[in-house]
Amino acid sequence: MLIIPDTNFLIYITKYKLWHELDRLYGKYKFLILPEVIYELDKLSKKTGKDKKIKNKEFALLALELINKLEKKIKKKKGYADKSIFKTASMLKKNNKNFIIATMDRAIARKIKKQGIRILIIRQKKYLKEV
Repeated sequence: MLIIPDTNFLIYITKYKLWHELDRLYGKYKFLILPEVIYELDKLSKKTGKDKKIKNKEFALLALELINKLEKKIKKKKGYADKSIFKTASMLKKNNKNFIIATMDRAIARKIKKQGIRILIIRQKKYLKEV
């Protein structure tokens, strides 16, 4: 199974320690982490001030560390991760690849679901669920 996570999914799966849930659901899986997602995590990890997103700074750092362990070379690319996810999902669907989009963003989930693509979400901060 190929899992394409967005930025918030990586933050929340790290925050709630749900990495074991991926093993439970899929056994063997691979992540396709898009460069725009790495860029967003990097930006979040460097936030300062009293912004609401500051709370996720440490989880963004942890997610980056885990990604560093999985991937030797991390590329960062400015841009919108959402657009990149849509583009990648459309391409993979055309090529009949077995993949799922992992997101916490309802707007993204609705758009992707309309295309007939599976979505992976976090439920009740305890488990992962396909919708």
